[in-house]
Amino acid sequence: MNNTCQNKSFGVLHPGVRYRIKKEFYDYNGERYQVDEEMVFIDHNFVPYESGLSLFFRTHNRELQIMLCSLEGFQQHIVHDLDAYFKRQQ
Repeated sequence: MNNTCQNKSFGVLHPGVRYRIKKEFYDYNGERYQVDEEMVFIDHNFVPYESGLSLFFRTHNRELQIMLCSLEGFQQHIVHDLDAYFKRQQ
């Protein structure tokens, strides 16, 4: 994980906050994230030269990396509308 972004929010995602998946999606690697999955946001890393965004979460006592590409035809719709996919939990 890249420490340069550690403890910084990304859009609607804030470190230490639990989120629930609101809308099913697939990441860059084809991993499926299903409605009602819950995870705690840790950090993010953006690689501009590849338009790559990594979102780091903790779930079931393990770290999870969701890889997204912000280019059209990939996961741009997710990156630009995180609120449609992640719901903050109390």
